[in-house]
Parts: sequence; structure tokens; C-alpha cells
Amino acid sequence: MNCLCCQSEKTQQFGKDCKSNQRFICLDCGKICQPEREKPLGEMILALDKAENVQRHLTEGSSIRTTERLNRRLQRLQERGQSESDKKTYVSYTHWPVA
Repeated sequence: MNCLCCQSEKTQQFGKDCKSNQRFICLDCGKICQPEREKPLGEMILALDKAENVQRHLTEGSSIRTTERLNRRLQRLQERGQSESDKKTYVSYTHWPVA
């Protein structure tokens, strides 16, 4: 990786930030930098799978509050380590019928 300030190739790994992204230190100028990360959603910091889930709920006609509640429930299921089939069953039974 090249330093973002002086463009030097003499960089060394320098720990990680609070979000576990690798940091580097320039051995020439002493500045600490991180490589640019890919941002498929622009400036949004949401995980891609969660953003897809939110978009799917909103296009199906769910309200914002219902979408938030379902996403919190799905996150709790993931933290508990329940199987993918349990998650799909929960999500399919919690949608309101579209008239």
C-alpha cells in the first residue's frame, strides 16, 4: 500500500481501528492511514445484506416501523445462531398480506 500523503511505498501494518479495518503507518512521513474501502451503497454504513432486506420490506409495502422491528428480530436470530430456515420461516410469517 502507498501512503496517501507522500505516496511512499514504505508502509507497515499498524493495528486496526474500532471497526477492525487494517491501519498502516508510513515509515517516511509517520502518518497513519487506511486503504479506501469499497462502498457499494455510497455513503451508507449499513451492511449490504441488511440494506437488501430493508429495501425488500419497503417495496412489499411494510411500514418503516415494521421494517425496523423485523430487522431487529432477524438480527437477534442471527446472534443466537439459529438456522437459515428458521429465519426464512419467521420473515415469511410476519409479513402482512398485501391487498
